[in-house]
Amino acid sequence: MKKLIFIILAFLTTFNNNAFSKKYLIGEWGNSIDKVIKSDHFYYYGIDLSKVRLTNMNKMLESKSIKEKYAPAWITAAHKEVKIKDIKKYHKKDNVTYKPGVVEKRFTLLSDDFVIAEDYSFPIDTVKNMIKKYELDETEGIGYVVIAENFNKPKERLYTYHVFFDIDTRELLLDNTVRFVPPIPVLLCQ
Repeated sequence: MKKLIFIILAFLTTFNNNAFSKKYLIGEWGNSIDKVIKSDHFYYYGIDLSKVRLTNMNKMLESKSIKEKYAPAWITAAHKEVKIKDIKKYHKKDNVTYKPGVVEKRFTLLSDDFVIAEDYSFPIDTVKNMIKKYELDETEGIGYVVIAENFNKPKERLYTYHVFFDIDTRELLLDNTVRFVPPIPVLLCQ
């Protein structure tokens, strides 16, 4: 478990504002990129584990117990280590408000059979639908969430979406799919 926590912390701290530089982005985002880059504030809603799958064929029969034991621990451990000052630093923003709970409690929506044998991914439309269902207190501004897609034991990879969205319209302003390869071998739920 400690190694999985390390990898979650590592992917949170390696994603930085260079990904938002216009020279790296092409296509459909247009002015929405400017909203994110030029904003001086955003709300950070944490990590959404509601659709994540753990690829680890050897642990499939333990899926329910892993869900109950590890999912809340992953979130808690990540936020004990990654502070708002880290989020501000990596996204080059001075004003970030952490809004715990609303999104992070969605891990309870995980299927009891979330441990699977094969690779797993979902399309951006799934991300859009997830964000539309968030019950947020805020009615305007920019939101930021990390949506976990797949923790892949055989490949020792994390697959996540880092998403900025308009809180009022729930329109995705910018998403970046992060395929993180840890710098050291990691055992996901040994």
